[in-house]
Amino acid sequence: GGAAAVATVRVYSEEWTVSSTDADVYRTSEYDNQWGLEAIHAAEAYAVLSKNSKAVAGDNVIIAVVDTGVQTDHDEIAGNYDSGGNYEGGVDAEDDNGHGTHVASIAAGVEGNGDSGMHGVAYGAKIFAAKSLDSSGEGDHTTIADGIAGAITAGAKVINLSLGGSS
Repeated sequence: GGAAAVATVRVYSEEWTVSSTDADVYRTSEYDNQWGLEAIHAAEAYAVLSKNSKAVAGDNVIIAVVDTGVQTDHDEIAGNYDSGGNYEGGVDAEDDNGHGTHVASIAAGVEGNGDSGMHGVAYGAKIFAAKSLDSSGEGDHTTIADGIAGAITAGAKVINLSLGGSS
């Protein structure tokens, strides 16, 4: 006998439907300054979460950024920075490259902090900086694995690895 056909069924219900007016509440000037938010329909997602009495923006969820560290005093980071660790040999998780700060601000940049900048996707989340790459953006498997382990120990529910490599 042949294999049975498998069909994908999508069921849409009222609790997962929002109007553009519901979503427009979240289209602030900070939202508009981060083009990616509209590209992923974040305003609609926020509205659906709110409509269903859920945390809208990752409230207090720890997002780990395993990267070059994070500039902890940056306007978009400071209010959501939770903690960090240095896994590449230094004493703190401060970013000496810029990439980790960039990634962290996209993930969990502060919303409504009075600047004219932007906010991250999960603007209510907390950031754990796992500095696993050096100022050149380079590291090895051990420092990266240690950063992941540190993130898990810190209670991260999301771990971002924006990495590339030759092997």
